[in-house]
Parts: sequence; structure tokens; C-alpha cells
Amino acid sequence: MRLFVALPLPPDLARLIIEGAAPLREALREARWVREENLHITLAFLGEQSDRDAALIGARLEAALAGAAKIPVRAGKLACFTHAQDASVLALRITEGQREARELAARTARALFLPVTNAFTPHITLARRARTALVHEAAIEASGTLGTVALFKSDLCRTGPVYTPLALFLLA
Repeated sequence: MRLFVALPLPPDLARLIIEGAAPLREALREARWVREENLHITLAFLGEQSDRDAALIGARLEAALAGAAKIPVRAGKLACFTHAQDASVLALRITEGQREARELAARTARALFLPVTNAFTPHITLARRARTALVHEAAIEASGTLGTVALFKSDLCRTGPVYTPLALFLLA
């Protein structure tokens, strides 16, 4: 199963972002938009893992995240990331809470024996395959508190990915 570790957005914050993105959705109809319930900040992508490994990952995360604090975040400016296959990702940058999200990503990486990188940029992916020329100066202002880390299973479906939490870790 495909696994990743993320900070899921609380429903009120996800709703604010979806509402703020409405004009962009209209302008970028060809983009593949992330569903509201799937909005998150990825901390680590783990790829294919066995059921046994998923249980071990959950146990390591529980120990590593003990005592980690909730993260107040503010999102604002839109960003576009282009990948090798020329698919663009439209994302919402985190303007406050970056340091805390980076620290949580590093804590996660160390617990799972992954490389810790300074290249990690906390963001919320909004859409894939977006024509990015339309969003250079756009912004969606939203803020909230992230209080949960989740170990998610990702099932790829024709209608888009389905994320199922395998374990939830509450932040203090």
C-alpha cells in the first residue's frame, strides 16, 4: 500500500481554502483539483509499504511525535511547481508555521530513517496539471491550527486519490 505522513487540515480551514480557490477553479477548469477532505501538508512520502511495515511506521511515529506541539498556520500566496513531465502543481504556500512544519517533517524523517532535507517547503497542494500563467499574483488568505499528524494510505482511483488514515497522532 502507498503511504505518506501529513498534517491534515481541519475542516474549517479546508473550507476557507476551497472557498478562496473558487475563482481559480473557474479559470483553471482543466486542472485536477484536490478534494476538500484531502487537503493536507505532506511531511513524508513513504511509497509502497507492507501491512507489517505500516504497523512499525505507526509505532515509530507515535514515539517520535510524543509531545509535539500544535502548529498555528497562515496560508497566503499561491505557488506553482513544475515537474519533469511538465505537469504543474498549484499550491498554497504556508507563510506562518513554516519553521514548525519543517521541524515536524525533520522529526518524522529521523524517526523513519529518511534523509532530512532543507529543501522541504511546507505547502498545501490545490491542483495538478494547472496552467500556471494565470496565478502569478493570486493569493488565498486562510489561517488555523493544525493539531493532528496522520499516517495515510493512498488509493489511486479514476476519480482521484482516496486517503485513508491508518493512524492519527494528536499534537499537544
